This record gives sequence, structure tokens and C-alpha cells, in this order.
Amino acid sequence: MIATLSILSMEHGSQTPLNKMKRFWNKVNIQGLNKCWLWTASQHRNGYGRFRYNGKIQSTHRVAWELTNGFIPEDLQVCHNCPSGDNKLCVNPNHLFLATHAEHGKDMQAKKQMTDKKGGLNGRAKLNDWKVCGIMARYLQGISQSQVAKEFNISEITIARICAKKSWAHLFNPL
Repeated sequence: MIATLSILSMEHGSQTPLNKMKRFWNKVNIQGLNKCWLWTASQHRNGYGRFRYNGKIQSTHRVAWELTNGFIPEDLQVCHNCPSGDNKLCVNPNHLFLATHAEHGKDMQAKKQMTDKKGGLNGRAKLNDWKVCGIMARYLQGISQSQVAKEFNISEITIARICAKKSWAHLFNPL
């Protein structure tokens, strides 16, 4: 049976610690101590929940950590360790842990969450091989990086990285 955390209604405008907790946990679907507690409200396009906390929009797993464990040191990240596979919407404090950036990267690699797919094979890519070749062709024709960025509707920084062969280098370097 799925139980939704139900907390007494709060007074609007009051930002006491208790009211912050009530606002947060009222948006969580609690399914038992060892199961994922899923965030049911606003989400970022990256799939993580988001919530206004202490005056700024934050990832919900970080807010859950702070509400249950306190301050997150600046050099640490809040990571997931969900038993049935990491879930970006999970805010169950029992499924969260702190790690350095390097430890988080190793954890993601071990869980096969990091992609080593390059270019258009990476599902998160905004460009594809053809567009990148078109960008390089325009640049080699003497068109300024600024103009190429406008033509392809992407940032000048992205164009500069492509032209310097720092991004999408696999298209331009022999095997």
C-alpha cells in the first residue's frame, strides 16, 4: 500500500524550520522505509526534483539530506544508493550518502551511469555529427565563430571548443 506523507497544513508565508519541512515532505510519496520515496512536485529537465529552499531552487535529494542530516560540506555531494537502481526523484534519506566529486564519479561508473559514448551517440548531445561537420566547414571557410554560433543557434563557447577540436574531436582526429 502506498502511503503519502500527510502533514498538518501550514500557515502561508511563515518560513520556520518546521514549516519548511512540512512544505517539503508534503510533496513526497513515501512507500516504506526501504523503498524509494518519490518527489511528486516540480522537476528539472535533468530528471531531478527541485524545490525552493532557503531562498533558492535546489535539488530535492540535497534538501532531503539537509532536512534529515544537516549541513552539506561544500566539498561533498549528495549521492543516491537506491536498492532497485538509483532514482533521481528519490528523497529517502536512507538511500542518500555524501561523497566527494571523485567518489561520486567512481560510484556512477560502477553503476554504469556515466556514458563514454561520443558525439551523436550520446543521448544528451544537442548536436549531431552532420551539424558539427557543417560548423567546422563554415569556420574553415573563414566565417567568424560568432556568426557560426548564430547560424547554428548555439553558444560561441561551444563553437570555439569544436573549432579547437576539444569537443567532437573524434570527428576530426584519425583513429
